[in-house]
Formats: sequence, C-alpha cells, structure tokens
Amino acid sequence: MQQISRRLASIAAAKEVRSGMRIGLGSGRAVAAVIDEIGRRIADEGLAIEAVAASPKAARAARAAGMAMLPPWDIPELDLGLDGADLLTEELNLIKGGGGALVRERLVALACRRWVVLAEAEKLRLDLAGAPLPVAVLAFGHEATARRLRGLGLDVALRRDASGRPRRSDDGLLFYDCRDRLARTPSEIAAALAALPGVVDTGLFLAMAQSAYIGSPDGVRRIDA
Repeated sequence: MQQISRRLASIAAAKEVRSGMRIGLGSGRAVAAVIDEIGRRIADEGLAIEAVAASPKAARAARAAGMAMLPPWDIPELDLGLDGADLLTEELNLIKGGGGALVRERLVALACRRWVVLAEAEKLRLDLAGAPLPVAVLAFGHEATARRLRGLGLDVALRRDASGRPRRSDDGLLFYDCRDRLARTPSEIAAALAALPGVVDTGLFLAMAQSAYIGSPDGVRRIDA
C-alpha cells in the first residue's frame, strides 16, 4: 500500500519539473521514487535538468536518471525542491530526519524558490504532538548536549546503527531522537533547541513547504500552504 501511495505521489510531484530547471532533491524513499519518475520523463521527453541532492545516494540516482549534478559545496538558487517527510500536518509543518540527512535537506530546501513535499497518506497527522523529533548534534561533547536536552524537558535516545554504534550522518553528526514531556508547540520546541549549544539542527521544518502531494491507493491529494 505504501509503495503504491508513494509512487502516485511521486508521479504528481514530478509533473512540476520543467526542462531547463535547477532542482533540489532531498533523500529517502520518496525522493528515490520521484527521481525514478523524473528519469522516465527525461528518457521520454528529453528534459534537461540540473540538480543538487542532499545525500550521496540520491545524487548517484539522479545522475543515473540523466540529471546534470551541480556542485554541492555552492548551492545556487534553485527553481524547485522535492523532498519527503516523516510526518506532516495540514498546515504543512513537517518532521524530517529519520534518514539522517536533515541538515543537508534544510540547506537544499532553503535554496529553492518553491519547495514541495510528497508523502503517503499514513504520514499526515492532525498535529505533531508526541512524535519523536530527530535532533542533530556535534559528536564532540554530545553526552553533555544530551543532558541539556533532558534539562529542556525532553526524553532522549541516541540513535544507533545495527551493530550498536552511534549512527553518524554524512557530515559526522550524531542524532538524538527526542520526545517532549511538556506539551509545547513545535515553534516553542524549535526556539528552545536553536539556542542550545551543541545542537546543529532539528527535524522540525515549519512553514517551509509551499505544497504537498499526499498519495493513497485512491489517488493523490494536493495541499497548498
């Protein structure tokens, strides 16, 4: 079911891509699906697309699909961004970061004149209360950072790989998955975390997306901000 929903959402989102565009791509399964669909359009329609991707895996897939990859160290202004979400609301507030690329994903999103999200209907929620929130932190002093996170009223768990080692991002960052005990709004949590030493970024992407394509076996619904 999820694969069908993701595929339908990717087809709808890929229709926003036009030849000559510079696009930004996030990471994860939704982005993999939309890259496949853009690649099909490149093969069928001869689109000329330049892209920046938030992960090496997405960059490899985009290059294989026929996109010209822009250098990631100097992200230019981009026409369109396409990315997935772990959870999202009708107001297009998102939680991202389950795959560990949230810092790069935000940098790509901020370069886009229009940033669009695609997701399965199961990920759409009334609100984000109680959902685990990824927080990216510096490896240096991360246990002290965890104590500060707990001092903010968060339950924290260090993300580990299958062998039990702390999982690192492509940039060497660690992740704490956090739950708020104090029933604060996403904006309040984001503000508190932004002021905390050692925190690089969080999975809260608030009021950034212009549209979302929500796929289900029955079709695709578009939500606009």
